[in-house]
Amino acid sequence: TEQSQDLGKIIQAAYDASSMLNRLKTLGRSDFSFSGVCEIGAATANAVDLARKATLSSVGFELDIKPLTERVAISAVALEVVIINLINNAIDAMQGFRGRVKISLTLVSPLPPALAAHTNGNVSGQWARIQVRDTGKGMSQTEVQRMFDPFFTTKPPGKGTGLGLSETFGIV
Repeated sequence: TEQSQDLGKIIQAAYDASSMLNRLKTLGRSDFSFSGVCEIGAATANAVDLARKATLSSVGFELDIKPLTERVAISAVALEVVIINLINNAIDAMQGFRGRVKISLTLVSPLPPALAAHTNGNVSGQWARIQVRDTGKGMSQTEVQRMFDPFFTTKPPGKGTGLGLSETFGIV
């Protein structure tokens, strides 16, 4: 019946809300470790799901997340922090206007030369690449040079902490 379908939707929404709150509580704890190993596809999907549920409807998401089961050397919580920070930054770049955030997850091998230059040539194997792109206004060259500095923000006073990309850089 229609009532049982509605009840099923309410129950599912309650489970989804509970799951989201538990993940938010985990992210808010100061005692979790960034070290560990996680399944890259599942952790990425969880982070995107959490970010989508907390996002305005004016922001559309385009996902190209391969169902990867490879394990990577980062905790699931740390990976979620990185992805959520990148998504939040992308959404902020749209300044409240309609826009799209594209998130992709792929494996790359060998490591692209631009990234290999940062590893002293001591790398091999496959690498996971997560890309977050947006339709925002972009950043000036000066902003790009400072974007990972702690407390640097392009937002007006009282609107941002300038810690998201700094934290992301630190984790990565």
